[in-house]
Amino acid sequence: MNIVFEVTGGLGKNIIATVMVKLLRQKYPKHHFVIVSSSPEVFHHNPHIDVLLTPDRRGEIYHLINPKTKVFLHEPYYSSNFITKKESIYNTWAKLCGVEYNGEQPEIFITKEEEEKYTKLFDTSKPILVLHPHGGPVIEPTTNPKNYPNNGYNWVRDIPRNVSKEIINYYKNDYNIYQVKHPLQKITLSGVNIADNPIREIMVLLKISSKRILIDSFSQHLAAALNLESTVLWIGTSTKNFGYELHNNIKANPYTQYPHYTTYVGFDLAEPMNYMPYKNTLEIFNIDKILK
Repeated sequence: MNIVFEVTGGLGKNIIATVMVKLLRQKYPKHHFVIVSSSPEVFHHNPHIDVLLTPDRRGEIYHLINPKTKVFLHEPYYSSNFITKKESIYNTWAKLCGVEYNGEQPEIFITKEEEEKYTKLFDTSKPILVLHPHGGPVIEPTTNPKNYPNNGYNWVRDIPRNVSKEIINYYKNDYNIYQVKHPLQKITLSGVNIADNPIREIMVLLKISSKRILIDSFSQHLAAALNLESTVLWIGTSTKNFGYELHNNIKANPYTQYPHYTTYVGFDLAEPMNYMPYKNTLEIFNIDKILK
């Protein structure tokens, strides 16, 4: 029997999906397992799958479908319990797939050859601190800059510039600091090394790092998959939906002004600065909680 599982969306969602793949494989251990993934690099060397397809090859799944085929093309982000923050994405997705979730963590498989090869790309003369301060929308070269008045800064998830600056100044003498970013993301911090490498190389960077300060983006899911305790900063997204007990989860300070009625609830990748429920970004975090 063929088992077909599809995951669309970003890197973080694909990393989360590795749990569903493992649980489905446990439920159907002897069947032919086909994955369609928008981030196939996440599933490289994964022992639970037989065939890995990219979205441009999605049509091939229809050659596998027969009355005995089981197809899992669910979208957990649109489920009521997830939207209302009653449960984590893992619980929601597991229910949609008809499997039982018992706290399993995501999985990433890095070969010894990859680790040896990619470690050489990074400066290990001092311990490495990985800083992932910005996520969300990527500004394409052809994009109208008027649509991005904050140059890619998203107050809902991103680390404010003043906080990033203090983190860098505090750790710069003892660590080689790497800023993880997409090549097309505009915000580049001063006093750091830029890590806009392919994702398999970023996996190795996290694995060899000594300290990690991250946002609710793919990096915190990747750190969980590698069992690396990290500091994760939270503003508008929910630890109930996406958090891990493994991490040191630091939540933003209470709002200092009444939030706009459309303040972020989980769907948009960016929100206008005038919707921010703080008078300014200096009020969002207590830096001492991050640096302790």
